[in-house]
This record gives sequence, C-alpha cells and structure tokens, in this order.
Amino acid sequence: MHVLLVSPSFPAQTSAGRLILFRHFSRCLELVVGAIASEKNGNGDLRASVYPHRLLERISRTRFHRYANDVMHCVGPFCDRRDTNRLVARHPWDVVLTVAEGWQWQVAVDIAAMVPAPLVTIFHDWWPEVAELHPAARQLFTRRLIRLGDRSALIFCVSEGMKTKLGRPEKSVVLYPLPHDQFFPVGQTSREPGPACLVYAGALNGIFAPPLRSLSASLAVQDRIAGQFFGAPPEWETPFYQGFVPRSYLETALAQADVLLVVVPFDPKRRVWAETSFSSKLVEYCRFGRPILLWSPSYSAAAVWAVEHGAAALVTQPEPGAVLEEVARLMGDESRRRSLGERARHMAETMFDPEHIHGQFVQGLERVVREWRKHHG
Repeated sequence: MHVLLVSPSFPAQTSAGRLILFRHFSRCLELVVGAIASEKNGNGDLRASVYPHRLLERISRTRFHRYANDVMHCVGPFCDRRDTNRLVARHPWDVVLTVAEGWQWQVAVDIAAMVPAPLVTIFHDWWPEVAELHPAARQLFTRRLIRLGDRSALIFCVSEGMKTKLGRPEKSVVLYPLPHDQFFPVGQTSREPGPACLVYAGALNGIFAPPLRSLSASLAVQDRIAGQFFGAPPEWETPFYQGFVPRSYLETALAQADVLLVVVPFDPKRRVWAETSFSSKLVEYCRFGRPILLWSPSYSAAAVWAVEHGAAALVTQPEPGAVLEEVARLMGDESRRRSLGERARHMAETMFDPEHIHGQFVQGLERVVREWRKHHG
C-alpha cells in the first residue's frame, strides 16, 4: 500500500505528533510512505516540501503575523506546488493521510481529489484554539475543519471528546497516541521517610507555563514534596527544572517517581482543546505502573478517562495547593498508591497497548483503501 502523508512536519524521533507518526510508520515496513511537509526535504525520492506564498511567509514574521495566519488557514496558503506535484506523479498513491493542524491539510484535500484517492485525517488537537487567529477567522476556520471531517473517508480522533466534537461517529475511530514499546517493572510503593518525588515531563512553556509556574512557587515554600520538571528549557525561573535529558535518563526518573503529574490547563479560552485533546504523556506514564496525578478541569477528555477507568488521581481545582494536598494524601495511603499504579499498568497493557493502537491505524487505512477500490475500480 502506498500512503502519502501531508503534514506540517515530517515524521521524526522527536516529540508530539511527528514522533507518533514515526512510530506508526517504522512498524509498517510493508508500506511505501511518501511525505509532504513545510520543512526542508531531507530524503529526495519520497519527500517533498511545501511552503506558503513568499509574501505570506514574510508577513508571518512581522507584527501582522495573525493576518497572515488568517489568510493561510481560512483562504489558502497560495503555495508553489511544483515539488509536491512531482512526488504525487511519481507513485500510484492508494491513500492520502493528513493531520488537522496548520494549513497543510488543504494541500492534502487537493491532492486526494487530483490522484484520486481516499482522504484520511488525524485530529490530534483542536487547532482553532491553538493557532493565533482573529476571532472571526477562528470561527471560519472551525467550520472549515468540520467540513474537512465531512470530506474524509476516515477520521482518526485522539479522544472520545474529539469524536463527539466532529459529529461523524460512523466514520470516526478513536486512536490514542502510540506509546513506546518498552514496559517497566512496577516499583515498590513503600518508601523511606523523606520528601515525596513529584515528576512532570512535557511542555513547560506556552499554555502550560502559568499552571506549572504557580505549582513551582508553591513547591518552593514547603519541604514535604520535591518537584522535578523535565522538558525543553522553560521561559520562566524554577529551581525544579532538571533539563531536556536523554530518554534513558528520563525513563529512570519516571520509574523512580512517587507520583507522575499530567497537567491540562484551566484557561477557559482553551476549553474545547481540553475537551478534545488527550495527553500523549498520560499514555506514556501508564507504562511505568506508578501513581498518576491528573491536574485538570473536570471537562477535559483526560479527566473523563480518569473518572471512567479509575487509573489516575484527579485534582479539578486550579489552585496549586490542591495538587500538593492530593500528593500528601497519596503519600499517606500506600494501598491507594499501589492501586493507582496497578490500574495505570493495566491501561498500558489493554487500552494503550502499542500493538492494539497500531493495529487500529493499519486496519483503518486498509479498510478505506479496500472500500475505495470496490467503488472506484
């Protein structure tokens, strides 16, 4: 099967969506995968680059960048497609796969119509609340994304909340982020006296900065809980930052943590994003069999999952003191810590099993191609 991916970036062993796609494709050696992205083409035959019109690119680097974003997301990128057209013509593509982020999916829609081939779309995040757009443009872009779902032969949704938001359950499949294959031995929940170790690994800037900064300030004025924050360097000061470390070092820290922290911001402007997105870190954490603490509004997709499956402690108050109180309660209840760790590990072995998630991905693509061939020859 020939799959053509159109995405803001090429799959790579880095982080977020591009890492998830890399993991899927690296497990599918029988697939021929081409990729079109807004990055320099690093591997000629099966890759092509696409960029918006030079004028839009130039404006996007000025204080008028939101106007450029409005045009690219709501009208089009007006890009030169000679490079992409060469790649499209080079192979008999069976399916066009795209990601509902940025503006690149518009190129995918056109390519799918040109080949012709079925269009499959991955909805990882609710992009209208991520992109820097003016309010009117955000509303228009939201309608365009809903239509993208309508045009797609199959929709991979990152959560049940995303599936509900798009309103096309008959052609939607919930596809959780694909975690690493390795599982870790479940550590002891009994411990020596001393500060509890609360570990957070993930984004430290952007929408995650305000809650983490407030939590850092609260951690700094007490000695019962020691915080460890891992990720790209924060744009704010914290004594708990441990660095952007190699995977092996990070995994050791996660395996030894008393409590693993997942954060979903409480910003009301990001409510739909919270209702529809599902943290890849939550999926990764489950592999360690350690107690997970989710600090999140009650309406988030992650909070709904936590309540349904009982696999994470949940703090739904935005005050950082509530997080410290819940950690203290957990440290005083070894039985509950053990139960939470066991439930998390069970999720890793069932709902978040890598073979199961990847199987859904491949079977979905194969089903779409099979149905397309049945109706189009």
